[in-house]
Amino acid sequence: MTKSSSTCSGSSSAATVLLSSFYFYYFAFLGCLLPFWPIYLKELGFSGFEVGLAHAVFLGTKVLAPSVAGVISDRTGFRIRLIRVGVVGAGVGFSLFLLGFELFELIMVTTFYSVFWNAILSQFEAYTLESLGEKAVKYSRIRMWGSIGFIVLALGLGSLFEVVSLSWLPWIMLGVILLAALISFYLPEISTNEPSSAHVSVLPLLRKREILCFLAVCLLMQISHGPYYSFYSLYMKEYGYSHSLVGSFWAIGVISEVLLFLVFPSWVKKVGAYLLLQVSILLSVVRWLLLGFFPEYISLVVIAQTLHAFSFGCLHVVSMVYVQQFFAREFSGRGQALYSGVSFGLGGALGALLSGYLWSITSHSVLFFVAAAFSCLSVLCARRIKGV
Repeated sequence: MTKSSSTCSGSSSAATVLLSSFYFYYFAFLGCLLPFWPIYLKELGFSGFEVGLAHAVFLGTKVLAPSVAGVISDRTGFRIRLIRVGVVGAGVGFSLFLLGFELFELIMVTTFYSVFWNAILSQFEAYTLESLGEKAVKYSRIRMWGSIGFIVLALGLGSLFEVVSLSWLPWIMLGVILLAALISFYLPEISTNEPSSAHVSVLPLLRKREILCFLAVCLLMQISHGPYYSFYSLYMKEYGYSHSLVGSFWAIGVISEVLLFLVFPSWVKKVGAYLLLQVSILLSVVRWLLLGFFPEYISLVVIAQTLHAFSFGCLHVVSMVYVQQFFAREFSGRGQALYSGVSFGLGGALGALLSGYLWSITSHSVLFFVAAAFSCLSVLCARRIKGV
């Protein structure tokens, strides 16, 4: 390991602050996007299908963008340079929204900025785990700052938009991207003296049934989240909940996720990743059924949101355990990219497209019954994954 590697050691408080800060601003952007962007687009006159299409495009770029970034970073070893290019490119692309847009411009600009934005996270995950080294168990407590960033923006904007126009939303989102870009220029590069292994194919690993089943679980679970990420805010608005309450519901979900991140290291040591995976999927089914059957009961909506700790939080950190197990260090960039592309990319895009279609043709509660069905399917695949 070169000297530059040691400057980002997981034992360094300064490095931990920088890593946590980048997660904070990255997910603060999503704290703007997920709760309020669909409402903003509806106020501009876009239909439910068009809102779902735009979100599908955002997620669809995760299919290829992380993989391309993974190959480049594994070949060069310079992840942070790639991350800087990604976050700056996303800022340039997103700024085009300030010029105004119709449907064609919405799709084109979304494609442009999200290609850069979605190339970032898988490489930053790999960078963080490499930085922590043998202290990778601390990952969840650094990653939780992303959740805190989401909470701050979801709650803050929910209250803000009770008194100011939603037209401020694009300006706020651009500001958050620029802050993430600023942090990226303070992060040191990690390079190694090891030869590049990017020419070694990752395809032989994909012939293993266990890895395919793991990716199938990730795919199906993200499809099940499609109604939530694309239409949850609009769904809640239909039942008379205010902007501030909708923002609070999102924040409750992510607060529960933060608490999960805090206890995960002890849980995984006691019961193992396999059991946590099974429990997370089953509680996801419960969550979607609660939202489908009882959206008018605020207490049950709150309970459903606390289950976000498992349907996303626990599922994600368990997935990080499996990605580390399945993909050796020389494949870490591509392993993270594959996980991101299959789950958040392909799964997210399919979930958003399906949700947009169903939103336009049937009762909106049906979306969450379909989400529960996809979660049930993932149980069958999860049973074929060995314990960790």
